[in-house]
Amino acid sequence: MQEYMQKAVALIQKYVPPSPELIQKAKDGKKLTVSPPAQGKVHLEFKDFVQTADVMTIDVDAKALVLSALNVATYLEKKEDVVSLDVRFGALADGTSYNAKTTLEAKAKNITVVIENSGHRPLVK
Repeated sequence: MQEYMQKAVALIQKYVPPSPELIQKAKDGKKLTVSPPAQGKVHLEFKDFVQTADVMTIDVDAKALVLSALNVATYLEKKEDVVSLDVRFGALADGTSYNAKTTLEAKAKNITVVIENSGHRPLVK
């Protein structure tokens, strides 16, 4: 199980943070779709981003120009060995964006890992 999760995490690290080179490759290869703002968000979809048949999506708050979500749907060795990542971003009082909730799911092994980030407060000066 440990080896499997190490492989899943290593795979996800190829997506997050997204490589500027892979973003450019997706754009040049017409694998990037940008949806016009809906409900205040611009939706970017990258197909075949790291490997064939994977999808990475990014939602951007069009008004604040900050990330609101990042999702990855990919697989390990076989397409049936689905691995997904869902990252939800929050904003601090000063507008700083942070990953509020991250969910990694390895469906083939029935594993879900959820990490929540909360309780942020200013440093004492």
